[in-house]
Order: sequence, then structure tokens, then C-alpha cells
Amino acid sequence: MQLLVRDLELQLILACGRPDPSPERIRALVDAAPDWQKIVRISDAAHVVPLVYVRLREAVPLDAEAVPRHVYARLRGLYHRSAALGVLRRHLLRRVLERLSEARIPVVVLGDAVLATRVYSSPTLRPVLGLDLLVHPHDRHRVNLVLRDMPRAELTLHDELFGLPATLDAIFDQAQPDQFETSSALMCSPEDLVLQLAAHLGQKLGEPDAEVTQLATIFDIAATCHTCASDFDWPRFVQDAHAYLAGARVHAALQLAADVTDTHVPAAYLAKLRPTPPLVQSSSSPGELAVTYDNSSSDGVGSQLQRIYALYALSRTLHVKYVHTPLGRVGYQGLMPLLTGQTQPDFAARFNAAFSLPSDDFPTPAAERIEIHTLTERVVERYRRRTVDTRQSVLLSACIPFPCTDRHPSSYLVLRSVSPYRDYRPQGPIRVCVHLRRGDNSVSGRADHGDRLLPNSFYLRVCQMLVDALHQHGVPLVIRMHTEIPPRAYTLEPGDPGLYFHLDRPGTINPADYALDDFADLPNLEIVANVDARAVLDDFATADVLVLSRSSLGYVAGLLNPHGLIIWAPWWHPPVPGWLVADAEGNLDAAEVESRIGALLRRRRQAASVLPSPA
Repeated sequence: MQLLVRDLELQLILACGRPDPSPERIRALVDAAPDWQKIVRISDAAHVVPLVYVRLREAVPLDAEAVPRHVYARLRGLYHRSAALGVLRRHLLRRVLERLSEARIPVVVLGDAVLATRVYSSPTLRPVLGLDLLVHPHDRHRVNLVLRDMPRAELTLHDELFGLPATLDAIFDQAQPDQFETSSALMCSPEDLVLQLAAHLGQKLGEPDAEVTQLATIFDIAATCHTCASDFDWPRFVQDAHAYLAGARVHAALQLAADVTDTHVPAAYLAKLRPTPPLVQSSSSPGELAVTYDNSSSDGVGSQLQRIYALYALSRTLHVKYVHTPLGRVGYQGLMPLLTGQTQPDFAARFNAAFSLPSDDFPTPAAERIEIHTLTERVVERYRRRTVDTRQSVLLSACIPFPCTDRHPSSYLVLRSVSPYRDYRPQGPIRVCVHLRRGDNSVSGRADHGDRLLPNSFYLRVCQMLVDALHQHGVPLVIRMHTEIPPRAYTLEPGDPGLYFHLDRPGTINPADYALDDFADLPNLEIVANVDARAVLDDFATADVLVLSRSSLGYVAGLLNPHGLIIWAPWWHPPVPGWLVADAEGNLDAAEVESRIGALLRRRRQAASVLPSPA
């Protein structure tokens, strides 16, 4: 860093490499009579000749004699050679992409080609030293076959980045469709591009003269941050950097780029990349690893409670510690509060009082806190190894733990022992609770409308099979059908307060669309409409039989129901062992239903004989 500050030649190269170069600054450095041979030598070795040549020519006229003519001639020759090679390599990439498109093999373009064509104002400003493509591992053999008769020396295939195969899907999802010359292509997103550049630079900074040899990477980071500043997703960038265990390297690289090129990196996000030093440094014992909930989300109470309980289940399955973080803010408090705008300021506090989990003994104040949006088993294992290597404890603050718990749904069984309903003893008639999820899911124009709603026929089929089985045992029953229904038709506007899902145009919700008359023939039916979410959870988590919908509120109630029979509706979160699985039409295995109802009634009688029902 000090070398960069005091060396005149490097100062001039840096002035030429800035994304918004100052001609006055360049002319002042030229007038200071630098060593031009050194400038040419460093620029060529660092692959930044195009920037130096073009910016010098723009700031200092050729006939000004301030830059020796032989220097301009040497730089011009190197510039034209770089431009010609760039044309050849981009042409090769276009042919490669055409072949892969015809074979329907998805790839993401990385590195130099993205920088040259999407970041810099002209492709000739960024040498294309090689061609890099990200491919799925199962496609690598097909790619090799499709490209077997094409030059391959300059093409590199990657099936993982940062040493983490799990990153591949995320980079594919975040890649941006674009046109590369005459071919359609997926181009690496600006966030992933800067992340790769910064991680590489951060790793090289410990090598001799790294600030000089890595000038091109420093300029690439500065140019990308400058070009994509208006829509750069810094929160996601920080989360991904920590998820890839690259936070410290990325912080060092961005700090260097900011220092020498005035790259704008928001200070708040730069600070989040810097590792938190421990208050007490242990030299003998390894650090500990714990997980906690990132409560900065403002989603509904059901989805947030599901995340919290899933994190607890993950901690027990992966044998790491759990630190409880309660709900922060609940933006969506139910349909009627959304429609009327009458939300409860103490809403989250009421749920925190009832749904709290025990924290493990963990040195939270001294631990390094890392924010990770989506927690996977691979990330947990890498941070576990890091706590051993560094002897520093790490607290992973995560929002989404479902890649692990959805893969291992049996992990949820541990929640029965910490359920606030574990001591409940049922009494009275058999209570069948049905979650007829409508309400906000019924808003026209909602993008995931079709993925969320189950038809009335699904619930009718499930209920009929349950009623038949219960009637065979001659037990009394009541069916409590929970739903949210407005008293009249309402229109929601994009941006309405409390609206947690995307609307790109006004959407309506009309009670006439519910067709509740379809359920009129169900015996002892009670329609429970628009009640508080806490009352819904209490009813669901103590029900003898709970029929789920595609809803986190019902799902978490099923997880916390220690005694009842849970009927799972087809959804993206899988059934827990012991739940009955309905198909898309609501069909259940009749023999299994009969067997499980019999077992339910026996448990109920045994529970009543052991402990009287609470008043």
C-alpha cells in the first residue's frame, strides 16, 4: 500500500485505471517526468496497457511531447495486439455458446468476457486473457463431446467456485440472460463477478508485490462497482461472501480498491464483511459454533416461527449450538389487519412470550457473528472447521435453514420435546382442524397464486375419509375449518403497508370466490374466520387431527402438535415422519387412515387416564 502511494509511476497507472479518470490528475503526473520504461513494463505485466494507453491519449495530445513518441508507439502496439486477441477470443466464445445452445446445455459466462463486454465502455479496454464457463457437473462430459473439435486451450470449464459445489445453483439462479454478439447467454451477475474478483485478489494480497501484479483485478472491481452502482445488491453480496467463507478476503480486497481507486463501497456493508475480533483470544481450546435467527425479516408470523424452529432442529441434527433470537418485526399480521391497516404494535412480543426456545451455553459477546441468508450443511461444516483452526467461536445468523431440514425432515421430531403444547391433554369430542388457506392467497394478480391454493375438492376428499373412519369408531367429532374471508370485495394496491408478496398491478379479493357452501354437508362443521394467528396456532397445535394447507402457519403448528394426527398437503416443505400424506386430489390410504385413527383414540384414552385434562 505504501509503495502505491509514493511511487510516481504507479500513481500514474492508478490514475489511468480509475473508472472516472481525471485528465488534470493524469497531466500533472505526466509533467512530473515519470520513468516511462517502468510504466510500460508494469502495465504490460499487469495486463492494463489498454487502460493506460487510452487514458493517456485522452488526457495528453500526441503532439504535446509530454509523453515520448516511442512510448506511445510501444503502448499502441501492445494495445492493438490485445484488441486483436480479444476479437479472436470473443469470436471463439460466440461459437462455443452457439454449440452449447443448440445442445441445450446451460452455462454461465464468467470472468474476462463479462468484464470486456458488460463492464468497460469498450471491449478493447479489457484484455480477454481466457474464456471461463460455469457448467453443472453432470453436463461436463456433454460439453466436452459437443466442443471436441473446437480449440480448447483458452477455454476453462468450472463446475464449482470457492471450493463449494453448493454455490453453483445460486450463481446460475442469479445469472442474467443477455445477448453475447449474436448468441443468447447467461452472464455472471455483477455481485457474483465482484465476489469472484475480490476473493481472488484477497487471496493474493499476502504475496510479494501483489498490489502491483494484481492491478487488473483492482481496476476490474472498481469498474464493476462503478458501472453497476445503481442496482448492485450489497446485502446479498455480503451474505454470499460469508456463505462462501470469503468475507475476510473480500473485505481486504474491497478496502484496497477503495483506497487506491476511490471505488465506492457502502461503509455499512464493508464493515459487515470485516471479521469481528474476539474479546478473549484462546490459544488452547477450539472455538464453538452456534446458529441463531436473523430477525431482520418482516414476513408473516408463521413463516418466521417455522424458520426459528427449523434452526433449532438443524442445530440438534448437525450438533452445533443454538442461540435464541426472538421475532423482530411481523409485517403481515393477517388478512383483516392488512385490509384495514389496523396492526397491533405488540404483535411480535405476544408471540415471543409464548414461543421461546432455550439457548445453549455459548460465548455470544466474544464470538464472530456472520450473517448468512441461506444455511446449508456444507456451510455449517466449513465454519465448524474454521472454529477449530482459528480457535475462535462463530455465531451464524441465518434466515433460511430449510436446505438442511427439508432434506432431513426427521430432524423436526425433536421439536415435540420443546413444544409449548407438549403437556396438553385433549378432552371432549374429536377435534378435526382444517386449514382452508384463502385470504391473502386469493388475491388476483399474485404471482404464486396457483402454487399456494388448494381446491375445495381437496379438503372435501380428505375430510370425508376422516369422517368415515371416525364414524366407524362411533366417536363424536367437530370439524373446525379455519380461513380468512373479508366481509366484502377489497382491492389491494402495489406497495400497500403490510403487503409481503409482490403485486405489479391492483389485485382483488372477493369472498364470493370462496364457495364455502361446498362444505355444507360436513358434519358438525364450524367455520372459524379471521381469528388472531395465536388462536389459530393454539387450535391447530392441540387438534386431534390437523389437515394442513400450503402454509407455514399450519406447518409449524403441525411440528409443535405432539399428540395429534397430521395430514400433509402436497407442498415444497416435505412431510415429517409419522404424518399422513394426501395426494394432489386429497386421497389418503384408507387402511392407513383407519389404523392411525384407532391409534389416536387409544392415545387419547391413555392420556386421559394418566393426567386429568386441564380446566
